[in-house]
Amino acid sequence: PARGAPGGGGAPPWSVTVVQGAKRDELSRRMLEHFDAGNDGAQTYKKYSARNTAQMQRGKDAYGYELYEVKHGLARDDKAGRRQKYRPNYEFWGAPVLLLLRLPGSAVAGTYVDLGAFMYSILIAMHGYGLGGKPLGSTAKYSDLAREVLGEGALPAGEHLVCGLCIGWPTGGRDPR
Repeated sequence: PARGAPGGGGAPPWSVTVVQGAKRDELSRRMLEHFDAGNDGAQTYKKYSARNTAQMQRGKDAYGYELYEVKHGLARDDKAGRRQKYRPNYEFWGAPVLLLLRLPGSAVAGTYVDLGAFMYSILIAMHGYGLGGKPLGSTAKYSDLAREVLGEGALPAGEHLVCGLCIGWPTGGRDPR
């Protein structure tokens, strides 16, 4: 199904790097070192508009309230507790495989839409095989670190690391939200 996802008039604009084994573990370790030291990194692309609309802000606030306060009992001002809940993103939720989804530096809005359709196709296909997956926008914050660990061939300069997608067998007891 992913091969048939829309994209650039038959020329998909995205690239994928598969990370597993020792490289996956090293990437996780290095991201955790930076995260634990308070270095949150930054995406190389613009993720949100400079101003949130009222509707966007309400949605973000509602999601944060549901995830942190309702589900985990963490008050809005409990930054340390919230960081601990965010930390498993850099452990890739224990999944043995991480896909890094990339776009050219010249990517425009439509190419991000194409990449989203591709990623969704992968998630649906994985589900059909009994696998689980979780998109990880957090990995994009450390694209320079990923390039350092994996090499220029795996993540060429001038490309955007848009997100990661961890893949593994669901464990049942560990909700990746």
